[in-house]
This record gives sequence, structure tokens and C-alpha cells, in this order.
Amino acid sequence: MGHRHQHPRGVGQLEWGGGQLLCAKIIRSRSTQCLSFPLTVATFLASTCWTLYGLLLGDLYITVPNVPGIVTSAVRFWLFRRYPPDRDRPYKPLHA
Repeated sequence: MGHRHQHPRGVGQLEWGGGQLLCAKIIRSRSTQCLSFPLTVATFLASTCWTLYGLLLGDLYITVPNVPGIVTSAVRFWLFRRYPPDRDRPYKPLHA
């Protein structure tokens, strides 16, 4: 008997929809200022670890919910590459 965690219906859809709106805002503004790079890295690593763990156990209840985290993190990494944070700085750094 394994533990099965159930999420309230619609939570995944809200996360996915919110991410889509955020991506549209980033593409329109050409700025990744509203994204957190450390959070994106953490999400990618956690989702990847849980997905691999689920695959090792052969447990779809662990694997499937974590795949979107990998996909959305990959999209966010692409956005960081496409619209580098350096462009967001309205100033030039001082050289000592």
C-alpha cells in the first residue's frame, strides 16, 4: 500500500494558466524581471528528482504530477536565455 496524495481539483490548471499568463507578459515586455531564477532552478531540480523517483518505483501518481514542473522550468530557462536579466538593468554597474 502506497500513499496517494490528492490535490484539490483545479490546482494544476491554475498553476499552468498562471504560468501561461506570466510567459505572455514576459514576451510582451521582453523582460524576465518578474521571474525568480533561483526558484526556477529549485523547481526544476525538485520536479526532476520526484519524476525520477516515480519512474524508479513505477508509480505514475508520483511521476505524472511532476512532469509539468520540468516542462515549465524548461520554458522559464528558455525565457531567461532569450531575455537575459542584464537587459533589465536601467543603470550600468560601477567599476572600482
